[in-house]
Amino acid sequence: MSSPPDNDLQPGRPDQARILVVDDEPAVRRALTRGLERRGFRVSSADGRMALAAAALDAPDLILLDVQLPDAKGPTLYLRLVARWPHLRRRVILMSSRPYLTGTDIPAEVSSLQLLPKPFDLDMLYDLVDQVLHEPAGP
Repeated sequence: MSSPPDNDLQPGRPDQARILVVDDEPAVRRALTRGLERRGFRVSSADGRMALAAAALDAPDLILLDVQLPDAKGPTLYLRLVARWPHLRRRVILMSSRPYLTGTDIPAEVSSLQLLPKPFDLDMLYDLVDQVLHEPAGP
């Protein structure tokens, strides 16, 4: 198991942050990557099948995770990610076309995460990313 990255990000220095975008739609991954790179973030992306491998390779500080992946349920994938990298527990933003998460299949830990509704605008994305990156990381 790899050790957690340094999560003492300095305000105004997004270039220090690594973000992993996990979505099944290539166009969404490209749009998020371009937008976040313009803000100075280092961005990688993957579909649901490759998310764990991408996280292992890139050691992200934050993950944008689609809830409705065809090849892996977002909540299940979240639990697998934080089981392996506990420092990401509060560093995941869920993305969904539904305005809120409900249902018995959504663990309480997952329903308490930040949610970025789709479609989204870049200002909303930037605000949410900045907010989550400046909260303390850890289990």
